[in-house]
Amino acid sequence: MEEYVIMDMFSSVPNEELKIEDIEDMFRNYIQKKEIHNNKYVLLKYDDNMVIPEQTQLLISELKSLGRKILIIQKEQMVVGVIGYKAKHTKTSG
Repeated sequence: MEEYVIMDMFSSVPNEELKIEDIEDMFRNYIQKKEIHNNKYVLLKYDDNMVIPEQTQLLISELKSLGRKILIIQKEQMVVGVIGYKAKHTKTSG
């Protein structure tokens, strides 16, 4: 299974409500296909057809230009965060 690493995290939710560790746990579970949510938040793979606020869309465009894959964090159908991630490259012995 390919490994991924979070490169960028953006959230409009205070850290007291959604800790970085919680986002990392959600991301790991998403990648391992265990679950896409915790009690309040849902992770969704970004799709160009999603209705996204303009400022968030600008952020996503910038992350995509850096070669990032994008996940959206939603709470009650509202976008509250963005994760930019990429495949983790491992060195192989030759």
